[in-house]
Amino acid sequence: MLEKTQTLNTLPRRSIVEFNYLKVVALFLLLFVHSDLIFSHPEIIYPVQWFLLSAFFFVSGFLAYNSFLKRQKSLRRFFKSKAKKLYVPFLIATIFYFLMQVAMGATADSLKLISQVSMLNIFDELNTIYNWGALWFIPYLLVFMLIICSVEKYVKSLKAQLLIVSLVWLTTILLWVFASPLRLGELFSQFLIVFLVGFYVNKLNMYERIMNYKTAFLSILLVAVFSFDFSEFFNYSNPAEAFKASLYLDTRIIMLTMGLVLIMLLFFRKAGVGKNGFIKEISSRSAFIYLSEPFLSFLILSYLFNKPDNVLFTDGAEFYLYQVVRVLVFFVLIPFTGMALKKAYEKRNAANSRTIKPQKLIGQTI
Repeated sequence: MLEKTQTLNTLPRRSIVEFNYLKVVALFLLLFVHSDLIFSHPEIIYPVQWFLLSAFFFVSGFLAYNSFLKRQKSLRRFFKSKAKKLYVPFLIATIFYFLMQVAMGATADSLKLISQVSMLNIFDELNTIYNWGALWFIPYLLVFMLIICSVEKYVKSLKAQLLIVSLVWLTTILLWVFASPLRLGELFSQFLIVFLVGFYVNKLNMYERIMNYKTAFLSILLVAVFSFDFSEFFNYSNPAEAFKASLYLDTRIIMLTMGLVLIMLLFFRKAGVGKNGFIKEISSRSAFIYLSEPFLSFLILSYLFNKPDNVLFTDGAEFYLYQVVRVLVFFVLIPFTGMALKKAYEKRNAANSRTIKPQKLIGQTI
């Protein structure tokens, strides 16, 4: 019986269809977050940004546990896989954007490139100098994986695991409170917890148990309560007050966005969404869409709409047409191109296998 339980615990969980739909919704919202709307309507766009980030980090945490199990909790094998899927695309994108900025007249500062590709920009003080813009998500994700998977591998007690991660979380807040040069990015502490939630929902086999109307009611209650912003009642006048303000901000972001994520997942579950090849294709291209979006949006804005960088572009028919073009590029052109290339590759492999087999038979006959 014990042997059977151990075997089950090392098998990866099944894929969850509604995750693909959630990622597509988050990618769609990303287009609006990565626009000038964040300057003209921050009170709306920032909560939207928190939601889409929570969607990605929750799903990433959930799937990270599957991936870690699949590799028998080997950190070397796990991060070898993640380096190919996440770090290499991030590295290519970082170098590309650096060279692009230099070509457009920026100073070729090698320290900037080093700080970004080495992921040292997770430290806020360094990122203030060599800001990596929209490229921060993958480094954060890799660091979250390193923290949580290391704890999972080397600490056996669940209580001890949660205690260690809680101490890491509190430490990141205290580093901000005391303005330490070692403080991590401003969003690090919030989304570390969201990633942790996704990881442990999978580890503890909780997902199916929380997909019910009780969770829906609780999630709606959380969203209703934390939609109200009471940050004006907090201040940063001294370390104690700053700590309370930071705790409130983290708690509000986590509770509000996780409530919204659960509501969205429950909606897809109750709506009975099924497997959809097109939705899966968009979801599987999420890293590429995220990394290429700044460049492709720049091309669309510059060459189709002739908008210089210093013009605020937030309303009017032209703005909505710009968003439609971006949606068509990222949600139609890219996935259809990906599907066409995949079919061509599979067709070529099938043709090669048909030509190789007769040759083998002839050789065996001779």
